Amino acid sequence: MIKFIFVFCASFLLVLLPVYGVPGGLSPADPNDQAVQEAAKFAVSEVDKKSNSLFSSKLIVVKEAKTQVVAGKNYFLKLQLVETNCRKDSTVDSSCTAAPDKVIQECDVVVYHRPWQNHRELTSVKCTPSSDNSVRRPQRDVLVGGLSSADPNDAGVKEAAKFAVSEVDKKSNSLFSSKLLVVKEARTQVVAGTNYYLKLQLVETNCRKDSASNSDCSPAPD
Repeated sequence: MIKFIFVFCASFLLVLLPVYGVPGGLSPADPNDQAVQEAAKFAVSEVDKKSNSLFSSKLIVVKEAKTQVVAGKNYFLKLQLVETNCRKDSTVDSSCTAAPDKVIQECDVVVYHRPWQNHRELTSVKCTPSSDNSVRRPQRDVLVGGLSSADPNDAGVKEAAKFAVSEVDKKSNSLFSSKLLVVKEARTQVVAGTNYYLKLQLVETNCRKDSASNSDCSPAPD
């Protein structure tokens, strides 16, 4: 009787292992699998939350996927993503395109998923500029951590400048709003997102901070 139970249990385990994988071991996964794609989409949204950029990132491709059975499942993914022209406070959809001056990032991420509790967590992320020249868009070389010149009229620079002026106003004890005259110089730094180093000219206007700022605001005479 004991021998029969042992054989039955062993057979049952042999049936389960091919389905669920070896606990603790890494198993290759199809990058196009729905669960992998959902984990990748979640990872991109979490990377965006940690980034100080004003713009959203977009997934280009899942280059590689592996899974690990734990108390749930870990997804080890190699992703390619790029910053788009869509702001984070807007909806990211198919109309969002890669910003022309942005480097394609290659990110190694780990997403932990506990499906019975509908819980996902990004437990590890490391992003570097992609070295895959077959997918890199033509662009000037950008050194990670280094400063690169930027076009003062670039949309990303303009948005950063507008944000900077609003923050300057918040810290100022003046009753009147400031207005951006010109972006004199702009440089960017690639980090986990983009830092904008800007030299701005602005002036205090005749519009109070508690009123809506618009193009009718003109420089205060004094």
